[in-house]
Amino acid sequence: MQHPDTHEPTPRAAKPGRRLKIAAAVVGTLGLLVAGAGLGQVVWPARVTQQVVVAPEEQAAEAATTARFPHVLGLDVASARAVIASAGFTAAQVTTDTVPAAGPQGYVVRQQPDPHEQLPLDHATAQLTLSEPVTMPDLAGKPADDARRSVTDLFGVAQVDRVTTADQPAGVVLSTEPAAGQPMPVNVVLKVSDGGEAMALTDLDAVTYTACSRAKDQTVNGTLHALALTCTPGRPDRPAHLEYAIGRHATFLDATIGMLDTGGVGSATVRVLGDGTQLATMDVAFGTSQPLRVPVRDVLRLRIEVTGPEASPRPVLVLGDIRLVGDPDKLDQLGE
Repeated sequence: MQHPDTHEPTPRAAKPGRRLKIAAAVVGTLGLLVAGAGLGQVVWPARVTQQVVVAPEEQAAEAATTARFPHVLGLDVASARAVIASAGFTAAQVTTDTVPAAGPQGYVVRQQPDPHEQLPLDHATAQLTLSEPVTMPDLAGKPADDARRSVTDLFGVAQVDRVTTADQPAGVVLSTEPAAGQPMPVNVVLKVSDGGEAMALTDLDAVTYTACSRAKDQTVNGTLHALALTCTPGRPDRPAHLEYAIGRHATFLDATIGMLDTGGVGSATVRVLGDGTQLATMDVAFGTSQPLRVPVRDVLRLRIEVTGPEASPRPVLVLGDIRLVGDPDKLDQLGE
């Protein structure tokens, strides 16, 4: 009896030539990978970002060597010195000078270095300018802007209160608190005129009139006046005149006066009366013009008289843009 053959067949050995081909293929693949990587670095070079990290202790050390110089304006000198030292500027030598300034004596009104300036803590000097008391200057009659500048130049603060009045043109200081010559505090009050409001006198009816009338577009000394009153001068004993009831409601009479350019060459005298009392008088020549501004506060009856030498052709006096100026509430009563 024959037994089957139980031995495994012996594998056939690879031929030497085949092993060499496999090894060459592996080496070639690796070479391509290396070459590709090198080409990639040429075409798309790698980006390298370098970060410099400052250690927290270095930042703290730098911060500890500088600080913002403190704001010491408005402090007395002792307090200012203490604040400077507490801010870390213990090496600073503090010197002082004085300047005339509003408020009490010995307070800082100017400092060097400036407030909040970043400086080394070993900064060597600090200059403080201290206030020397000053009296309130006389600002009445000055333009409001000039008065405000005078106050700030003395390190004061000006509060402007508007006052409705025609005693002064708009924007002029009427009075101050405190008054001139008094000790000047930091905060002062300027009472400033707002100029009041105006009402054309041509809008009112005259109570009586002689040789005068309303007129439009009258030229005086080359200037056109849209609204005016015109008068032909009369004799001294019979003047041309206009009289108005203004009820004590106006503060000023305001106008530009002159002889009509297209009238006769001549001159005239203008008188303004309030309740029978002469308030102003003015001589007017041909080819000239003059402002007329007459206080009429508390006047009940206003009268304007015009006289002049006779001439042919007759000259004509023009009261151009004539108006009453005053408190708007009071002027409104004239129009009722």
